[in-house]
Amino acid sequence: MASGQYNAQATLLARAPLSLEGKLQGKLETSVPGGNRAWPLDATVSIKGDLAGLEGLLDVQAELHPSAPAAESMRAKVSAQVKPWVAQPVVSAYSTFSQLNLSVLWPQAPQTLLTGHVQVVPQGVNTGITWQAQGNITNSLSGPIDKGRLPVESALAQITFDQGQWLIQSLNAKVAGGSFQVQGQLGRTGSVIAAPSVKSSWQGNVQLQSINPNAIHSQLADARIDGKLTAKATPPGVEFDAKLEPSARQTGGSRLQGLRLRSALAKGLWADQLLTLQTLRVQTEDALLQGHVTVQLDTKASAGLLQLTLPGGQARMEGQLAARTGAGDVALRVTDAALATGWLAKLPGVSPALTRIVAEGSGTFTGHWQGGWQSTASHSGHELTVQGNLQVPQLDLREKTQLPANALHLREVSAELSGRISALALAIRGQAQMGTRRIQLQTQASGGRSTDGTWQGQFSQTTLQAQDSVRPGTWTVLAQRPFDARWKSSAAGDEFRIGASEASLTGPIPGAATVVWQPLQWRRNGQRMELTTQGQIRGLPMAWLELFGNAGLASMGLSGNLLFDGEWDAVAADTLKLRASLMRRNGDLQVRTDLASTGATVNAGVRDARMSITTEGDVLRATLRWDSERAGIAQADFSSRISRGSNGWSWASDAPLTGSLQAKLPKVGVWSVLAPPGWRIRGTLEANIALAGNRSVPQWSGTLQANDLALRSVVNGIEFSNGRLRTTLRGQRLDITEFSLQGAGGGDGGSGGTATRGGQLTAKGFAVWQPDRAGQKTGLSSVHMELDAAASALRLSARADRRLVVSGKLQARLDDAKLEIRGDLKADQALFILPDETAPSLGSDVVIKPSSRALTGIPKPDTTATAGAAPTSNATGLRVVPDVMVTLDLGPDFRVEGRGLATRLSGVLNLRSVANTGATPRLTGEVQTRRGTYKAYGQLLDIDEGMLRFTGAYDNPALDILAIRPNLAVRVGVQITGTALAPRVRLYADPELPEAEKLAWLVLGRSGANGGAESAMLQQAALALLGGNGKGLSGGLASALGLDELSFAGSAANSDGSTTSATVTLGKRISRDFYVAYERSLAGTLGTFSIFYDLSRRFTLRARTGEQSAIDLIFTVPYD
Repeated sequence: MASGQYNAQATLLARAPLSLEGKLQGKLETSVPGGNRAWPLDATVSIKGDLAGLEGLLDVQAELHPSAPAAESMRAKVSAQVKPWVAQPVVSAYSTFSQLNLSVLWPQAPQTLLTGHVQVVPQGVNTGITWQAQGNITNSLSGPIDKGRLPVESALAQITFDQGQWLIQSLNAKVAGGSFQVQGQLGRTGSVIAAPSVKSSWQGNVQLQSINPNAIHSQLADARIDGKLTAKATPPGVEFDAKLEPSARQTGGSRLQGLRLRSALAKGLWADQLLTLQTLRVQTEDALLQGHVTVQLDTKASAGLLQLTLPGGQARMEGQLAARTGAGDVALRVTDAALATGWLAKLPGVSPALTRIVAEGSGTFTGHWQGGWQSTASHSGHELTVQGNLQVPQLDLREKTQLPANALHLREVSAELSGRISALALAIRGQAQMGTRRIQLQTQASGGRSTDGTWQGQFSQTTLQAQDSVRPGTWTVLAQRPFDARWKSSAAGDEFRIGASEASLTGPIPGAATVVWQPLQWRRNGQRMELTTQGQIRGLPMAWLELFGNAGLASMGLSGNLLFDGEWDAVAADTLKLRASLMRRNGDLQVRTDLASTGATVNAGVRDARMSITTEGDVLRATLRWDSERAGIAQADFSSRISRGSNGWSWASDAPLTGSLQAKLPKVGVWSVLAPPGWRIRGTLEANIALAGNRSVPQWSGTLQANDLALRSVVNGIEFSNGRLRTTLRGQRLDITEFSLQGAGGGDGGSGGTATRGGQLTAKGFAVWQPDRAGQKTGLSSVHMELDAAASALRLSARADRRLVVSGKLQARLDDAKLEIRGDLKADQALFILPDETAPSLGSDVVIKPSSRALTGIPKPDTTATAGAAPTSNATGLRVVPDVMVTLDLGPDFRVEGRGLATRLSGVLNLRSVANTGATPRLTGEVQTRRGTYKAYGQLLDIDEGMLRFTGAYDNPALDILAIRPNLAVRVGVQITGTALAPRVRLYADPELPEAEKLAWLVLGRSGANGGAESAMLQQAALALLGGNGKGLSGGLASALGLDELSFAGSAANSDGSTTSATVTLGKRISRDFYVAYERSLAGTLGTFSIFYDLSRRFTLRARTGEQSAIDLIFTVPYD
């Protein structure tokens, strides 16, 4: 009896029927079998009944419950009827229990809440003892095993014990969302009185229906499985035959449904820790795994053959493997990587990253091993030896969200591995390409695993070549001497080490650099990691900078033969210690001193050029030094703090800042890097700036000055000089107190008398950076700027064919990425000479398709953009929205010449771009011609009416132009209407005439004649009017002779019967109203000289001398 406190009382009748009544109460401590602690229990037992005679019967009642707080809800009751004087005293027994939690009684057991009953009844007392038992149990706390639960919901069983054998008549359980049915028997091979050494025999079968493996263990597949298992004990061991297949009904997200499993068969034997699978076959709709396997579980030794056939590939492994011995082969062949990876992505438990990968290509792998995984040279000289060969002729890898052009392309990749596990030889070669970048690697290494589990090797030859198709040449990295690598993983932590060595670096531009490094070491111990690296770079050419960035050194006005040396020393652990520097070794810098692209250069006389970065703890410091004789001096210092978090080192937004910049640079062309292509900037710079505050709110102070600023574009004829800039920094505010530029000098000044010095542009304003602590404003959205500019007779362009002088004011305001521009400008003087012929260009319907190689890596134009000025974007992707309202007055002397046109223009135009619409800027207003002429078809026409009306599009104004040939009795000319993109041209006459007559008067200056020469001339003029520039033979000859008219008239018959011989006419316009002409008959000896002077629109004075002399006053009256 367990130790404790007991209280008992009983009464017994001294005569028949010897009635007994008793009760026992106790508080005791006892341990559960298999448990590791004593449990306090409250127990109550009562007995009542008669003891007289063989038929005496006692009723026994017992109740137990733990008194510990963790188990006080558990209850157990037992009741039985006992005949104490017969051979089998138990008549029946019945037990109930509730809220039974096995994990409280046994810590290693799962959590449960079991409630149920068990009843035991003996039968056949006279013929032989047979026990019948039945029970019903429910578990209200079922769940997966890995969650500390028992995946059984309920169980109902009927069991019989007869003559030493247990017979499981039925065991029905609800397990893991399905049903579990068991039948079987367990007994001895001999009789019930056989010796104890006789082995037990058993057999049984299990039927599974709709079992969910995920409910058994959460890492297994979420699916429904049916199956059948039969097993029996035999002298060799336990024979089993199992078959599993998916249930007919699956859940929507079933992994087996994605795998499309058809069947899984396993048949074998289990004996003394040896599992033999004589038949193993797993088949899906598109794959098959089959073979036979033997596994010794206690030693983990295995042997067998496995073959896998899957979409796009095959795999085969055959051999044996144990701790000390083994031999075998493995082969893998992938014919279609896309199908193979798609199949693998469906397997349960596969990483989700594989489902995002798209692979295309093929490859093979073959391998062989000899020896066991623990075989070393100390084990009778038999060490594990391996051989492997990987061949990948072509493999493309990318994520599904990536374009094929951005895929990783592997080509002709091969890897060979051979040797003992402690002395392996590795050779790798192949090339990889992504976008425009291509890398080719070739390396040879040897090494292996030592007895303490350390992997170590030595790279004897390593060559790496890199190339970018959009940049010239190839970069090559070549290891100059072998270096070793070591990896060790143990319970104390992991360690990786690369030994000291050096490598040479060459590029497409002449020059070579050498990289020398000391041993690099990385350690991890728990959550603590440490990285140590140290090295140097020697002879880095400055010319290599040409290969990086869009602007080369030449465009910056720089060249030279500078060489740099650098070094680094870093230890990154709980704190970061870093020392890195780059300094000039030798050489000099040539600096352009003139604006012209072919301008002179001067040696900078570099005395010192260096930069360095150091960290100590959380303090980061950076310095820059530049000292030269003729390229100025500069000195910059910067310091801040960095912090380490869970994601590594970071630069906090509230990190304090301290810094300073002092610079004094002479007049050089380095500033051209800030200008668009084809432009040149020059000037001197002097800066004295200090920095304070923190990263999110930096505080600037100091001054920035520039003198002798100059800006030039040779192509556009723009040249500014003698510029000055004065700015002051205060906090986040930049005040522009003075800015001025002088326009290009020279020119005749035009009729307006513009100063020959070129005028001046002045500006004042400020810019404020307004940081947003909420992080909603970035880039230009946090900048507020106001700028006022004024131009005074500023000569913008001084090209011979393009001169423009303007005056006026402009105001610019930038706020929350909205650029507002207002202003009024007036052209003081302008001359634009149009070329006679423009360069040919392709039509809008012609599309040039570059090669795929040229497209790769080159930014593509925005195909969604229209011809309008859509809002632009800065480097942060923020759209700058323009809001423009500018008025342009063409002024009194705006001249346009060329292509037969010579006129002055006048008028006022308004340019407007409305914010947030992204539409094309609108141009409104009217432009009129003043005293203009147009030369066409050998004739000089007066522009009588000329009007261009802009109502929106800047390139498509409405046209209303009328050009009249002067000095004719009939008013004829050319009239142009419509728009610039769709003009309508027609011949004009007042009064109205037939089209042939209009053309005759326009070309010949008289009514049409029947002569063949005149007809030919009219035809040529008509063709020129329809499809040419009006410059025929006569027009070209007249222009070459400096004449305005050169015409030919054939012979004709007069109405009075006389004839007129052919004549040649030469004409020249002296002014708008004054015209002279000379006419000579080809058959006569004298010519006629005529003078025309327009007194008014109706009256013309004509004087003639020659064969006949006269003075005429011509009055013109139009009529219908």
